[in-house]
Amino acid sequence: MRILAINVSGIPSGERSNLWDANVLQDYDVVIVAPESLEQIFSPLAYQIRNDNQDGHIRTDLGGLLVDWSEKRAKEISGLLKNGGIVICFMFPVVRCIAHYGQNREGRAMSHRITNYDWLVEYEDLKLKADDIIFGTATGQRLELMESNHPFAEYLRTKPASSAYIDNLEYYISHDWKILASAYGTHALSLTKRIGRGYVILLPSHYESENGELIEKCIIKLLGDREPRSMPGWAKSILVPGQEQIISELAGVEGKVEELTTKRNDLNSQNSSLERWKWLLYETGKEYLEPVVREALSLSGYKVELQPDADSDGSLDSELGIALLEVEGAKETVKVDKISQLIRNIGNYGHQKGVIPKGILVGNPFRENELDQRPPNSSQKQLFSKELLKAAETHSITVLLSTDLYKVVTGILKGEFSDEEKKRLREKIINGKGFVNLFDN
Repeated sequence: MRILAINVSGIPSGERSNLWDANVLQDYDVVIVAPESLEQIFSPLAYQIRNDNQDGHIRTDLGGLLVDWSEKRAKEISGLLKNGGIVICFMFPVVRCIAHYGQNREGRAMSHRITNYDWLVEYEDLKLKADDIIFGTATGQRLELMESNHPFAEYLRTKPASSAYIDNLEYYISHDWKILASAYGTHALSLTKRIGRGYVILLPSHYESENGELIEKCIIKLLGDREPRSMPGWAKSILVPGQEQIISELAGVEGKVEELTTKRNDLNSQNSSLERWKWLLYETGKEYLEPVVREALSLSGYKVELQPDADSDGSLDSELGIALLEVEGAKETVKVDKISQLIRNIGNYGHQKGVIPKGILVGNPFRENELDQRPPNSSQKQLFSKELLKAAETHSITVLLSTDLYKVVTGILKGEFSDEEKKRLREKIINGKGFVNLFDN
């Protein structure tokens, strides 16, 4: 039995959480809530609610979130009850708040009243009205047990005090509510209603954690022996008329599900492989931008090999010679220090191999901006610094944009590049000096 306890401690089998973080409520057999306030039942948001709440008003997007979340939880309560679950709510006074959030199409501010009971009362079949829960001063001594044989009678005999009650008794009795305990003959302090296969139980607000075991005992008694007994082995081979056909159809469905699952996984894998190319547009770093730049150049016909970190971000080999690669993704202009590193790597390679390689710098400047805002239209900034471009021309280093490589990749994937066109592209890169636009004639 899974019990979700919200603002309630001491339930032996209870999993303590809140209406914000808890799993889907249908995952539980029992939900116990003490709706003392919005802060208590949405406890991770308590600090925000408290600081956002001014004179009963929540004036930021948080209000809209709470309204939406209460509606969502009310739908889950419906599913829980239809599946035979139990909702136990300690009756605290109603706390009302006005949530202000956003504007409608006419520009008018939108608002919605929210209470600490919306997660429950918005379930229409319950016929429970938050406005009927009235602040009161009933004490334990004034509690009169009305249903002595009910499973929760044992708990109610402890005469828990209550700070709220319902006095519109005729309405609730006419809508199938049963009064479990009252005071003065007019104040309902505990009520219950059967919904589908489940139950809603309202209890007096005052609760002591040492009574948690007693509460759970009452729950078990109410649930009764719902768990079916395990089927003996000899009964498993007996088929009820019509069951054989259903089992056969199930086998066919399961086969299709397995086939579709395999196809879905394959399509997801293919989609992820294609999604990676978009890293050329916005990514940076050794884990993301560098590998996809190497893959793009490999797709263009280069033989690409990784090198130790100190030696470059990769070496490229083609019929036109060897090149060393340096890759940089930047939030703004790509600065000269990146090409300085590449020049050192070229010198080290020449000293070790006796061959001076070509240098290629691939940059992704202003990588977080939209493509038509690189650089921003309102600024005087450049994609690559003047110092970098001057050094690139002096040392015959080709400077490319990773976004241009993305265009190359999409062209190759669409079959728009022949082998001869790929070769001309490699020649343009290897013979370049300074910034090279791959799509200039």
